[in-house]
Amino acid sequence: YSVVGLEQVIAIERKSLGDCVNTLIHQFTRFRRELYRLAAMDHPLFVVECSIEDVLAHKYEGDAEPLAVLGRLNALIIDHGIPVVFAGDRANAETFVERFLIQCVKKCGGVP
Repeated sequence: YSVVGLEQVIAIERKSLGDCVNTLIHQFTRFRRELYRLAAMDHPLFVVECSIEDVLAHKYEGDAEPLAVLGRLNALIIDHGIPVVFAGDRANAETFVERFLIQCVKKCGGVP
């Protein structure tokens, strides 16, 4: 997600838990290109539509270990400087992303 006119400044990846696991564990080589693009933004964000408890309880399909998933999420923060938000569920993620985009637009002085 981004805002028209601010695509080079604001970028958000929002993922369901299953999509997050698949992307971070099984498609990481492809996703790494997206990470570099995302990390170059002034306001990057990675939002997961679940809680940390959902990850630890393995509430997703597949054999990826929960600690491996958390390790990849921590790498987004540590290696790429991309904040990660566990929103709890889809509705909370939508609200959080909407508010994040509004505040970013205000900080950027509006849409060009």
